[in-house]
Amino acid sequence: MSNIKLFHTFISRDNLEKTYFDKIFYTTAMGVDNISPSAFNKKYIQEIELINKKVTNNTYKISKYKLKLISKGKNKIPRDLYIPTIRDRLLLKVINDFLLTIYSEDINQKLPQTVVREVKEQLSSKNYDTYLKIDIQSFYPSINKEILVNIIKRKVRSNTFIRLINQSLNPKNLKDINSIEGVPQGLSISNTLAHIYLIDIDKHFISQKHLSYFRFVDDILIFCNEQNITEIKKDLQNLFHKKRLNIHPLQHHGSKSKIGKISYDPFEYLGYKFIDNKITIRDSSINNLRNGLVEIFTAYKYAKNKNIDFLKWKLNLKISGCIHEKKSKGWIFFYSQITDISLIYELDHFVKILILKFNVGEILGEIKKFSTTFFEVNHNLNNTKYIPNFDKINLDKKINMLENYFNFSCKNLTEEEIDNEFQKRIRKQISKLLIDLRDFS
Repeated sequence: MSNIKLFHTFISRDNLEKTYFDKIFYTTAMGVDNISPSAFNKKYIQEIELINKKVTNNTYKISKYKLKLISKGKNKIPRDLYIPTIRDRLLLKVINDFLLTIYSEDINQKLPQTVVREVKEQLSSKNYDTYLKIDIQSFYPSINKEILVNIIKRKVRSNTFIRLINQSLNPKNLKDINSIEGVPQGLSISNTLAHIYLIDIDKHFISQKHLSYFRFVDDILIFCNEQNITEIKKDLQNLFHKKRLNIHPLQHHGSKSKIGKISYDPFEYLGYKFIDNKITIRDSSINNLRNGLVEIFTAYKYAKNKNIDFLKWKLNLKISGCIHEKKSKGWIFFYSQITDISLIYELDHFVKILILKFNVGEILGEIKKFSTTFFEVNHNLNNTKYIPNFDKINLDKKINMLENYFNFSCKNLTEEEIDNEFQKRIRKQISKLLIDLRDFS
């Protein structure tokens, strides 16, 4: 089947409906049209018909995005996050699934902890003495749209599809058609487009026998030996110049890009800190977790209607993480590759101090431990009962959680309605789990 015919199967009514219920139904963000998820759901069939019809006859227009600014910390320029309408979000998700299918041989979207595991293995091999940590300056805004679209044209020779890609990069109703620089962040296709843009660079370095190359979005790490540094630096300069991207100068100190000796120059990658033979977690990530734990207790302290069971549940979820939609989510899952086990026990002690400080010592024996979670994740994940699996919770348990933790009555609701209410609340709590990990670059 040609890629053009394949795309039309992706925008079929059946696939649009499946994608909507699998990946869009529980999202909560509203675009510039201010249509809420509940309002959209009442007319989703008509919306799907409209998407299919207008894409097929090449008249679909992507609306402008709502802009949300995400703080990156004190004295840092906030990140622009773009929010599409629900209708556009559905179409963009389908486009993303299509791109991942046709680029399946070139795009391998590994989890960060999987990349770190591979880094760990190469460090253990002792094959290299030097590392190069590459930081791309303003990566997403610097992606050249013309180059990107031309790359995609090699795979998909469809004016309809290319028109949609161009629209996703330059949505209508903007005063300046180029007011969004590069690839807008926050869309389901953002990371995939970024991957596609760097495929040529990935292929070049992966093919080199004298180095090991790792990339997660715009975080690049290369292991090599000292005699190869000059050649690698030259390749980096040439390849990124062709993409019209700039990398921070490669220096030993004082730059976001860095060259160092593996044996004695510590480096950070994907939120981890590598110090000779020890793999730990960077300080800012630990502080983020501690602050998140304090916030749970503070919210309980100042709540008008204190619910000690909800406190226990939120705290245990923060510590153990969970499994949801067949994916592992949480802090320990992300940092499962550390070797600095003493840090895990320090976190257990920190939780104990908070419990006593906030005068809820009666819950001490009912709170989970980071150390036990770490063991379960690394040695017993397939059989664990310690980490909650929200995919396997029955109806009675859902009702119990909704009524006891969220003060929500399930009276007169159907099983489907109960599940919808459960999923909405669980997704909200899980999104809070991942706040600690959002900015690890």
